[in-house]
Amino acid sequence: MKLSVICFIVLAELAIGSAIFVAWQDTRKIRKSFFEFCSGLSAAIFLTISIWQAPLLSPFALCFLLAAAALGHFWREHFFRGRMLLKGAGLFGITFGISALAAGSGFLKGVPPELTWLFLVQLAAGALLLGGVHGAMILGHWYLIMHKLDFSHLQRASKIFAALVAGRALLLVVTLLLLTQVNPLFAHSFISPLLDPNQNFFFFSMRIFWGLLLPGGLAWMIWRCAKSGSNQSATGLLYLAEVSVLIGETIAA
Repeated sequence: MKLSVICFIVLAELAIGSAIFVAWQDTRKIRKSFFEFCSGLSAAIFLTISIWQAPLLSPFALCFLLAAAALGHFWREHFFRGRMLLKGAGLFGITFGISALAAGSGFLKGVPPELTWLFLVQLAAGALLLGGVHGAMILGHWYLIMHKLDFSHLQRASKIFAALVAGRALLLVVTLLLLTQVNPLFAHSFISPLLDPNQNFFFFSMRIFWGLLLPGGLAWMIWRCAKSGSNQSATGLLYLAEVSVLIGETIAA
């Protein structure tokens, strides 16, 4: 896979995951500027990758990315007052965003049809993890602006991040097991190079360390800091966690 495609996948996952994270926050208590900043950043990423990869994207993927950029630009917190609308926005982001990502990037080229859903789940999990850590890191900065903001928001975000790391690790194990059950031939050609010391084992081990082990350890420390009300320490650790997750998801792609 080309480096440009890998960058496209990771950036799209970040934009989609960030949008979902913002949609699920409590709009009544967090300042409007938080939603404007996060949605604007997602819109900028969507627009950038739309222009950058336009010649290689399917019409469906290009239309989605351009629509997401326009929606993000005009996204304001009062659009997300209702709980059902929040959940609907999150579901929409996962379903159509990941589908457009897969359709436009050629990520699934060579994957057997019966395994397509499994790789789409992998893309969704990566988007949620990147969005979770990025959104939590941005949220930590808003405690410098909103001095009376309840720490329960950051504590909740840290718990979600920890759960997403654990879910990503579990999904990796389940994926490797299901591959051997559903399509042994494809599993052999896919898994064997990962475990071969002479081929990709170094990169696979780096994916485990940077994408799962290190974020898992940081997630525990972030939660402890958030629980004690130390948002600056938690935010600093979230910086490290986001860099670690970015490296891990890049290697995963």
